[in-house]
Amino acid sequence: MTKSTPIVAIVAALAPDLGIGYKGTLPWKLRQEMKYFRKVTSYSSSDSIQNVVVMGRKTWESIPPKFRPLPNRLNVVLSRSASTSDAPIAEGVIMAKSLDDALVKVQNKNIGKIFIIGGAEIYNSLFEDTRLSHILLTEISTKHGVELPPMDRYLKFKLDSKGWEKNSQEQLKKFIGDETLEVEGTIEEGDYVYTYGMFTRKDE
Repeated sequence: MTKSTPIVAIVAALAPDLGIGYKGTLPWKLRQEMKYFRKVTSYSSSDSIQNVVVMGRKTWESIPPKFRPLPNRLNVVLSRSASTSDAPIAEGVIMAKSLDDALVKVQNKNIGKIFIIGGAEIYNSLFEDTRLSHILLTEISTKHGVELPPMDRYLKFKLDSKGWEKNSQEQLKKFIGDETLEVEGTIEEGDYVYTYGMFTRKDE
């Protein structure tokens, strides 16, 4: 890990209020979006480089046991009660009290990108943290005539925020680095339509 290692929030949110969850689960099942998440967070330019995925304890517990830890990524779980004497919750998983603690624990590893993957409290605490350099936001809408699903977790992020610049999908693809990944256009899946996007923090 270096000082230039990107710290990236990656999240799917439902317009217009940027809802991201309900009762600890995702209100939708979007196979293509999940494939995108897996490819983006797993891809690195070298076999010797690995990305980090940082999540809260509730997000960890929301992942079906057979899928965790997330493969081909270094999993870090944040828990305020974590201590150095705690046994890891799964083999190879790093426990940390905070993002600061997590960064210390991965600083000597060969890291590509650090992805923040939830939940809402962690996302919202980082939007004003200048260490967060990018937001990869999948903007979801319901199709015409489809009722919005119930939500109880929201992003406190404004799409027109002065501190952030919305980038093109071409810039998004370049940042991800995986030339095989299709990010352009609008995707329709079930009752939803969505687009992949990226915001970068403006220099102050």
